[in-house]
Amino acid sequence: MPNFADLSPDLAVRYVRERTDVFQPDGGLHVHEIDHVEGEGFVNHLYKIWDDSGRAVIVKQAKPYFSFLGPEADVPITVSRNRIEADAYRLRSLIVPEYVLPLIKIDPCNNLFVQECWHRPTLRSQFRAGQLFPHFPAMIGQYIARSAFYTSELYLDQSEHQELGGAFNNVGMRRVLEDVLFSFHTIHRPAELEAYFTTHHNFIPALLADDDFMVEVLALRDVYLKRNDCLVHGDLHTSNIMIDQDRMAVFDMEYAHLGSYSTDLGYLMGNLIFPHIAMLFHHQDWPPDRRQDFRRAVLGYAVEIMDCFMAEFQACWRRDAKPLYQDRLDYLPRLMGDLVPDVAGLMAVQSMNRALYPGVAQDYELIPDGPDLERARTLTVLVGLALIKGRHSLTTMADVVDLIERTVTMYEARAL
Repeated sequence: MPNFADLSPDLAVRYVRERTDVFQPDGGLHVHEIDHVEGEGFVNHLYKIWDDSGRAVIVKQAKPYFSFLGPEADVPITVSRNRIEADAYRLRSLIVPEYVLPLIKIDPCNNLFVQECWHRPTLRSQFRAGQLFPHFPAMIGQYIARSAFYTSELYLDQSEHQELGGAFNNVGMRRVLEDVLFSFHTIHRPAELEAYFTTHHNFIPALLADDDFMVEVLALRDVYLKRNDCLVHGDLHTSNIMIDQDRMAVFDMEYAHLGSYSTDLGYLMGNLIFPHIAMLFHHQDWPPDRRQDFRRAVLGYAVEIMDCFMAEFQACWRRDAKPLYQDRLDYLPRLMGDLVPDVAGLMAVQSMNRALYPGVAQDYELIPDGPDLERARTLTVLVGLALIKGRHSLTTMADVVDLIERTVTMYEARAL
């Protein structure tokens, strides 16, 4: 019997042939390894396998090490996240099946699963190309709302909700994101930072010295750590969404855990800041009006997503809330009272951390390293500061969008 504990391209193909019936036994297969540059290959073995008919699968196996450090490095990573991710897919397939790619095989012994593959670009790559998707806010708003409601205590029995929290007690991966979002000075090695900041501005000392800013960051961290409202995706960004004009699929759920209603909304909407800013610096061959229309539309998605989320959440409540809540929809404003300020804060920390360190946001990769890239980084940090410091005065997502646009406009006016 082959050892599938640490997959290679050949082993991945052999596994799919021997352990599934997806492809014809004697048909030719192609394999592509998705590495850490393209996706998440730095903590997983990730292979796309397909035949000449176009049928394709993804094989995903959790590594117990970072690929760029190697298996000998003393940086343990839990491989149980693969089981948790598979369970998240299974649960989401019951709640929002139209937005989840089916699992073909789950193999906890080898810490892997095989999943259908959909041949569509990610939302991030589409945004980089300047493509808009008018139906996206409604689809993702529905996805987040249904996922949140049907895994919350509004719908589940109290004991079921607690059991759900135990099943998705994803401590290791949750800690990774906690560090990424809220630890502005600990997620990179000092030597790496020293080299990077010889040619790029270092915003970190000023942020750490800003007491008002750091108090708000700690308050957001407290929400992130202590709220257990519902099962969240945990890493819902535009590279984890495949889309075309009629369909959407959400993937990469290895960070799933019980979190706040604001977690997925804020994390996703933080990713709308990047294409809004990036369009200032690329696609220069486009007419200015076209670029401005794109920037307004992509940032306006935040308003539409929140509206669609709230409408769908209320519809689920009216239809399926348990008796304690069924006729008390007027409790919803109290329940969601801090949703917009918390979403605004999470938008800020998510986007700022991507711009502070080496390997800036993938949305900015089309901007040549130099003055324009530094302007994009600076704008991202300034927008984040404005959102975090002003978040308690924001009552609607339209307020959030207005603050972002005013911050960018003021900076650009000074730059000119």
